[in-house]
Formats: sequence, structure tokens, C-alpha cells
Amino acid sequence: MPEVVNGGAAGASGAGASGASSDVNNNASSEQLGALSYVFLNSKGGMDGVDMQSVQQVVAAMSAGSRHEANERRKATEHAERTRQLLQRKSTWERDKVAVAKSRREVDAAVTRLEEQRRLSSVFCHVDQDQYYAACEEQERPELSGKAFAVGGIGMISTANYVARKYGVRSAMPGFIALKLCPHLIFVRPDFSKYTAKAQEVRGVLRTFDANLQVRGLDEASLDVTAYVKGRRDRDVLEAVAEKIRHDVAAATGGLTCSVGIAPTRELAKIASDRNKPNGQCIVEDFTREAVLSFIRPLETRKITGIGKVTDASLKALGITTVEGLYNARYLLHGILTPTASSFLLRTSLGIGAEDVSADRGGAEDDQQEHNRKSCSVERTFEPIGDRHTLSRKLIDIAFTLSRHLHDLGLRGHQLTLKIKLSNFEIRSRQVTLPHATDSSDDLIPAALKLLKAELPLSARLLGLKVSQWENENDTQVASRDILARFLQKGDEEDEEGGLRKVEEIVPSTTPTPAAAVAAKMAPPTTVRSEPWACIACTLENEASAKRCEACGALKGSSLPPTSTLALEKKRRAPTLLDGFASRLKKRSG
Repeated sequence: MPEVVNGGAAGASGAGASGASSDVNNNASSEQLGALSYVFLNSKGGMDGVDMQSVQQVVAAMSAGSRHEANERRKATEHAERTRQLLQRKSTWERDKVAVAKSRREVDAAVTRLEEQRRLSSVFCHVDQDQYYAACEEQERPELSGKAFAVGGIGMISTANYVARKYGVRSAMPGFIALKLCPHLIFVRPDFSKYTAKAQEVRGVLRTFDANLQVRGLDEASLDVTAYVKGRRDRDVLEAVAEKIRHDVAAATGGLTCSVGIAPTRELAKIASDRNKPNGQCIVEDFTREAVLSFIRPLETRKITGIGKVTDASLKALGITTVEGLYNARYLLHGILTPTASSFLLRTSLGIGAEDVSADRGGAEDDQQEHNRKSCSVERTFEPIGDRHTLSRKLIDIAFTLSRHLHDLGLRGHQLTLKIKLSNFEIRSRQVTLPHATDSSDDLIPAALKLLKAELPLSARLLGLKVSQWENENDTQVASRDILARFLQKGDEEDEEGGLRKVEEIVPSTTPTPAAAVAAKMAPPTTVRSEPWACIACTLENEASAKRCEACGALKGSSLPPTSTLALEKKRRAPTLLDGFASRLKKRSG
């Protein structure tokens, strides 16, 4: 049972976001407010009616002098420079009549092509669990019902229930700021094994509607229900499907609710799923071009998946706040943005799905799904931690979770990437190409811990792991980073940008060159080294001379060959062993 910590006096009452700032320095400078103007202010489901200006005041006052504020100031400075350059390009483009005429021709031609690609025959459904982590906890702890609580801690919140959201509390918000907004907020320790198990139950239900559903994290999924409804798009049929999905999910999970959106594209279905939260459904009226445009054009740009706070801020600098504004400014955006960005925004303004464009290019359904998912990742945010053993434990937990996700998706990848956000909000990343495609935690854990070890010492507030370069992406195995290994294969290899480049064939000579022969004679005699050993707790390969594991501190005592596969029981023991070592270390230091 997760630990419940009360953030304030039991039973204390709060007056919401507007009242929370009454005891805070409301004289936050305009500079502070400017730097933090896009932090925690985009509305989440259940936040209707929240006084965002008061929330901004609290965030600014509570962040004053912190690393968080310093980081936001840095980003605000960068944004101001980007905006200056953007407006300069706009001014230059508007004075260039030739460039304006060219943009008009190219955009009009692009609109004609996109309209020809528009498909309205498919029926997509997006399922979004309501306040998922909080709902799982409330189901197990009925006494939390009706109380403001958040899953997470004083350092960072993973999600907040709808009661807490009325105070302006939301996911990815530091807990100390949330407490100022809602003094009686209750913190609940997250239990990701519980959330994963419930997600499996939900997916079991959704696969009866679409066996090839696309999973979007633990709490979201996108379904193509065209076959299920047998091509019918009658409103009563689609309403019944949405209602059945909600009913079946609730029945399978013991009462967890979800919101459902149905539309002719995946993107529109996702937007629709947020329209009547919680426990609601929204069907785009009529599967016609006019209905699609009527649905999407009034939307704020921030509601569009793919338009984040940085892009939204840039669009606002150009006077664009709605999807209709995107369409009206289509010539300008084409003239001053990159081709990729302007194409995405144009397609968005027309309400045309990514799959429509891909299908027109001749891509098969499997190819499209691969295009949609280039990687699979898991991240965890927490209060800054500098202890390497604690960081290692968290990374092991992330690796186990990522392994389960990969297994559920049927994916195996060649490349592992570690993401670290330092306590000063600096982002670092390291990656390694694995010997073979894998979804196993036995392979991911030691590789991840080696990447982390290379960055230590540090203080981190976020750790994440990502697997990419799927085993079916290339006809040949992924080439080694060591150029000497490239002679082993010849073929096409996908580079980091997604383009194909030719791997040059290098044929090793069997006769050493004169220089190589001289170097061989001068080389010192080879010394016999002891074999490295693999930690039984976390599987990290350690130097032979090491008495304890560099990552988790476990004694050398019992070891396995680095290539051995750990038994399930030993994987279950890993967190226990690490916790035991951490406890002994704490006693010694005490």
C-alpha cells in the first residue's frame, strides 16, 4: 500500500488558486512573470475555471531565486531571441514580392495535393484514461475520494486528481508549489507496477476493438475501429461504440473511467477525447470535410498535438492563436519557417491526418505504424538525488518498466539512450548500440548502468531510457561504431536522420603491412587479465579488481558470466538487495 503523506493540516480548507496567492508575494516583478509565463499554465482536463493569473503569481513567487527560475529565465531569453529572428524574417519576407508570390504558388499547390489525399472513410478512436494514476490510487484507497491529492511528492507531481486541479495543481508541477496553491493537498507515493498492471487490463479490452491498437503511454491508446463498425459512420453506431468501450473498460478494471473521442483521423480523435472529460465521449459530427473544418478551426493552437509551449509562443508572437489563424497565415508560415514545420502546420489547419499523407505515398499500414513509433521510452521525475546507489535503483526500475512496454508492443531495439536532467535543469544524454536487438531487462540494465556510471558524479531530477532502431528497420544488422567492424557487412544502413546511407565495404588484408609488423614487434608483451564479473543484483559488468559493484554496491561474492541471462527470481531480488545495501550504508554514515 502506498504511503500517504498529508501536505498540510488535516482537513484544512483552501480557497482555490485565487485565494492561494493571498499570502504570497503578489508583487512578483514583470520580469519574473515573463520568464515563467508559460509554466504550468496550459489547461488540463478538470482545470476549467482556474484563475491562471493567480497560479502564475504563486509560481513566480515560489520560484524566486531557485534553479528552476534561473532555467526558465534562460529559456525565456532564448525564446526572445528566436522571436526577434522570426519577426525579422517576417519583415524581410513581406517586403520581398517575389518570395511572397512564390509562397502563394507553392502553398496553393500543396493545399490541392493535401485535399486530394484527404480520406474520410476511416474511423479512429482515441481512449484516454481519466486522472489515471490518481484513479488507480483512489480505487485502492476509497478514503481519498473527494479529497485533493496528487501522486508524487514535494519534488515533483506525476498527476493530480480533479479535486486538486481546481486549485491549479497539475502534473509536472513541483510539490512545494502545489502545496502553496492547495495547502491541504495530500501526496501519494506512486506505484508504477500497479499502474502497469491496470494498463494491461485496459489494453486487453481495447484489443477486442482493434488488435493492432497503438499504445500512447500507460493511459492512452489509439484504435482503428473501421473494421469493427464495418465501415459504418452513422452517429448512433459511433456513439454506441464509444459507450461500449467506456463500459467495458470500467467493468474490466473495477470502475476506472476513460474518455473517448471518435473522428476520421487519429489526431482529431485525440482532441475529441479531451472535449467531455471526465468519463465522457465526443464524436466529430459527420465525416465530411466541412464537419472536420468546423471542429478544428476554432481550436486554440495549444490544443493541437505537436504544438508545444515553445511553438505556441512563437505563433502568438506572429499573432496566431487558433487553427483558423494557422490557415489564414499559411503563406507567411511557408515563407519563414522550415519546410517540415510549415507542412505540419498547413496539414493541421486543414484537419488532414498524418496517415492520409503517408497512405498517398504508398506506405503500407505496418510502415506507417513504424513511422509513428521510432522509439519507446520511459522517464521518471523526482526530487534532486545525488546518491549513485539511489539513482541506480531508479534506473533499474525504469529499465524493467521499459522492458515490459517493449514486450507488450512486440518491439526489440538495437540502440539504448539514457536521458538525465540535472538539478540545475541541464539535459544530458548518452547512447550505446547494443550487440543485438532486445527487449530484455537483462540486456537493458547493465547497458543503462554503464551509461549512468560515465556521467557520475551528478545530482539529477529526472532519469529516462529510450530504445530505438528496431530490429526490422534494416535488412542487415546495425553496423558497429568501431570502423574495423564494418568490413563484416555491406548494405544499406539508416542514419540518425532517417535517411539511407551506403556502408562502405572494408576488406581486411591477411598480410600485415610493414608498419603493422613493426608495431607488432614493438608492442609490449600481453598481460593476462582476470575476467570481469557481473553483479548478481543489477547485472552491471565490473572490473575484475572491484570488490563491490560500481552501480549498486553489492559485494562481489556471487557472480555470473556477463553473458548469462538472469532468472526471474534474481530479477525480483534485485531491488531488495539494493535496498538492503542502501540501508546498511545509511546506518554506517549515521
